Amino acid sequence: MPSKPAEAPSFIGFAKVFFMLSGAAQKLLLGRFVGPDVYGQFQRRQQRRLHRQTNTIVQGTIQSVSKFTAEDDTRVQPVKRAGLVVQSFLATAIGLVMLFGRR
Repeated sequence: MPSKPAEAPSFIGFAKVFFMLSGAAQKLLLGRFVGPDVYGQFQRRQQRRLHRQTNTIVQGTIQSVSKFTAEDDTRVQPVKRAGLVVQSFLATAIGLVMLFGRR
């Protein structure tokens, strides 16, 4: 995490570029690795399942962290840490349900 406010935009920019490149690599390499038929099935199934869960975890965390950090500047780090913990538990729980749940 950035230690100075001036470093925050570059940190966010780097994270955005990293996730864009990761997504592009998944689309390009996974499709070639498993073949177009299997990749198409994967895309349909995963996109349908993950869209709601991902949106709930990410957007809910961003909104709640933004609200609480805007209320009191002294609580920025503890609120960010708590948001990360909640997000980690939710993502792990949803991941386990998807992994071991209904197929």
